[in-house]
Amino acid sequence: MVRIYDYLVRNKRKEISTNEILTYLQETDRVSLRNVQRDLKALVEIKDSPILCSILQGKKHYFIQPSMINKLSLPIRRNGLLAFFLIKRLQPFFAPNVKTLNELSEAIMDSAGEMAYGMFEDLDEPFEKSTFLLGDQHPLALDGDLFNDLLTSLVKRQKLKILYQKGNSEKPVEKVVCPAKLVLFKNELYFVCMSESEGKWDFFVKLCRILKAELLEDTFTSNPKRVARIEKRLIESFGILDASNPKPHKIVVRFPADPYYKLIFIEKKYHNSQKISMDKKGNIVLSMNVPIGIDLVNWVLSWPEAVVVEPKELKEDLREVARTLTKKYGI
Repeated sequence: MVRIYDYLVRNKRKEISTNEILTYLQETDRVSLRNVQRDLKALVEIKDSPILCSILQGKKHYFIQPSMINKLSLPIRRNGLLAFFLIKRLQPFFAPNVKTLNELSEAIMDSAGEMAYGMFEDLDEPFEKSTFLLGDQHPLALDGDLFNDLLTSLVKRQKLKILYQKGNSEKPVEKVVCPAKLVLFKNELYFVCMSESEGKWDFFVKLCRILKAELLEDTFTSNPKRVARIEKRLIESFGILDASNPKPHKIVVRFPADPYYKLIFIEKKYHNSQKISMDKKGNIVLSMNVPIGIDLVNWVLSWPEAVVVEPKELKEDLREVARTLTKKYGI
């Protein structure tokens, strides 16, 4: 019955015949026509059921009543890949300043109106077949059931027991975590988790390093002040390795006078505070208010043609890297 309901929700703009549902179920289960007819009848008879039955050319068809369409969403398990691409690719067009999935969803619906409810209908399966994942540990390559449990823990505030491969340990460790936020950083997914033992401590968990996960019955409460602190940290930080209480500096970096750089920084925002301008020589000048840390230093080093204008603290960090490289490789 759950799978039938799931199928009707995923095809909520259509009227589905009994035989279509039977064919779908038989892809993975042994079911008879009588089983399907019995379960459909039970679903329709549930009090306040959103499922309706109509008769077309003498045959029964089933569908979700129109008044319920706006209240239904696609199941996480079947659409994790699609949802990931949507948040990544649609945000710049619909709502460049939003910080949460909820805000993004509202912005998309406001922009697209009724069309949005059917816009991505049944795209998940052909989309997954047509998508190539480059690299073995890409976040989209997560096992579907595992990904579903991870997101369920986040949404329902259920504690999660995980087997986790830490970066500084050869053997994985078992721990219980309380995910507060899901973060996309450099094409990787992370949880920001709240420590139960230390109220001032929050830590990141990289999803692709979670080898196993078990949803626990215990739930946790998200203290509004802690959540606000985490959100402030995420907004102000340049990367996940910045201090838990980041101190932003005004960063100014100059790039060559080439339309390529202007296009790059219009297309991609490396931080919410990012701004671009041009100096008198036509050079592209990028400015941000971010903490100085290893993530920022590595980002600057990834652009050999870039010149840091300010601050002096960032210049000194880069000089230190240069001295280390000189010792390793010579001049």
